[in-house]
Amino acid sequence: MAPNRASIIFILVVLFLLIRPGIAQEAEDLFQSELTEASLAGDSSKVQVLASEHRLWVKPVVNQLISDYIHRTMIGNKARAASLKDAATLISQTFEETYGEKSLSIATGYLDNWTMEQMGKKAQADRIFGIATDLRKNGQSEEAIKEYHRALELYLDIGDIRGEGEVMGGLGVIYWTIDSDTCLAYYMEALRARQRVDDWVLTGNSLNSIGLVYFDHYGDLDLAIEYLLKAIKVRSETGNMLELGNSLAYLAQAYENKGELELALVYYKQAFLINQKAGSMLKSAESKLHSGSIMQQMGRYPGSLGDFESALEIFSELKDTIYMGDVYTQIAVVYENLGDYNTALEKLNAASDLYNQVGEIWGLAGVYNHTGLVLQSADRK
Repeated sequence: MAPNRASIIFILVVLFLLIRPGIAQEAEDLFQSELTEASLAGDSSKVQVLASEHRLWVKPVVNQLISDYIHRTMIGNKARAASLKDAATLISQTFEETYGEKSLSIATGYLDNWTMEQMGKKAQADRIFGIATDLRKNGQSEEAIKEYHRALELYLDIGDIRGEGEVMGGLGVIYWTIDSDTCLAYYMEALRARQRVDDWVLTGNSLNSIGLVYFDHYGDLDLAIEYLLKAIKVRSETGNMLELGNSLAYLAQAYENKGELELALVYYKQAFLINQKAGSMLKSAESKLHSGSIMQQMGRYPGSLGDFESALEIFSELKDTIYMGDVYTQIAVVYENLGDYNTALEKLNAASDLYNQVGEIWGLAGVYNHTGLVLQSADRK
């Protein structure tokens, strides 16, 4: 099905916007406006083109159409409600045909079964869920937990499994800093709900979160790796590049902690490539810093220096003084291992200057320690 000229122009506009820092939200807003308009007009061709171009931006449009449908139905505007439902259904069916994911079709399918009373509870649950999430983000955990449970009761009452999964995920985030076992239990419940409604993006999020619980809280590297690998598979399929890069970096760290440096190096390098595609300069530089460190541990000094120099170039562009100091310190260690003590001291002095600029005490402590070791090694030579 060939895209029409308007759709091509729209896609080019989005691509242009995405390469400009800080404009991603503007691009997404434009996309959502275009998709909403096309779906309400029943333009299946344009809906298909738009959905194919930006998988991750489709769900918010359907969610908004569903909310608007419920509102219009409850105030008795049946004609407008019907058009909103048709629009949501068109997008959902197109999404399922394009990606094989049923989550949006399940969401619109609820509308065929809910009574007026149940739709009212859905609207109330969504409102309470929003309040709970705002409270969580503001650090008001106790109040957020209460509101999440209020929303959960309503979602359970109307059989909204999507809503259940959202609440369980939010509760898992809160309990991350309170109780590991409870956190894991909520993440597991969220995973089950999200798998039941075939939501691939949120399933990937849950798998990643569970992997991090095993990694950070329990130190169970094997289970952490198992869940992170599953998260990576799902995130690769959805094209969620930024989150995929995060999962790859965590997986690399897990292998590094296990002492499996070859696998750690493989995944740090993959993380770098994915973070580049996602446009995350900081994450890309971090991946290079880590891969350089791995090669340093393995005695692959030329490769290590190459990755450190790449990381330094990016951190310099970002004007990240502390990270620049960290890289210079790591480069110094490589030169120390190579027996080039003068260059090692030169790099340590550069790191010291950077740390002094921002009062980075811990970085300075590391520099002083390494300087002493280098001078000691040079004295022995």
